[in-house]
Amino acid sequence: LPEAPAALTRFASAAPPTEAGLRLTFEDAARAARAASEPAREGQGVVDSAIARLSGLVTVRRGEEVVWGDQVAAELERARRSLEAGDIAGAVERLKRLPPPARSGMERWIGDAEALLAARAALGTLAAG
Repeated sequence: LPEAPAALTRFASAAPPTEAGLRLTFEDAARAARAASEPAREGQGVVDSAIARLSGLVTVRRGEEVVWGDQVAAELERARRSLEAGDIAGAVERLKRLPPPARSGMERWIGDAEALLAARAALGTLAAG
């Protein structure tokens, strides 16, 4: 009997992440990412503040490229769509494109998703023999 891979043994005493759990926690993590990416409002003029709010409400795209608007919101939406389609790896790939402040809000979620993907890969390797 082969020794279990680290991607599986790490869950010997803790519950592993699940796809359902990732779906349930995505919105909270996305809110944290959006909050972390918002520029400080202090010292902004009325026009700058209005433009910042408007860019959060309106996004102009050319295909997948955001021409004007909230890039973080666009990437989060793409990641959400990938997750809803069952493409966890695609969601992680999208989230890794976020700017560092926003990505920091998603780090725990990304870590859980990567742990699930690694565990699934390890199970596949074990099953293949």
